[in-house]
Amino acid sequence: MWQIRTHMIAMCYGPTLAGYKRYVYKVLKQVQPGMGISSKGMTVLNGLMKDMFERLADEAARLSKYTGRKTLSSREIQGAVRLVLPGDLSKHAISEGSKAVTTYMSNNTGGSKS
Repeated sequence: MWQIRTHMIAMCYGPTLAGYKRYVYKVLKQVQPGMGISSKGMTVLNGLMKDMFERLADEAARLSKYTGRKTLSSREIQGAVRLVLPGDLSKHAISEGSKAVTTYMSNNTGGSKS
């Protein structure tokens, strides 16, 4: 279980331990181009993102262990989202996540559009 969790956290951080600051800033500029964020605000959001991905990774690993599977699939990730996030928030997260994966797969050579 810890191996899965460690691997998911490593995937979330990418090659560096800079965290999510770059991504938070990009999203901020997309939704509010004229707005900025303080370094303390960015630190809080970075911690929030880290905590959320750790919770999701833990729950997905637990679900994988219960089902006896060694590979995480969208089923475990979506199950973890449903258990960690309340009500409509989980529905929106799953919807947006599915949409993002579809967009990614259609824009990259690794994905096939049939």
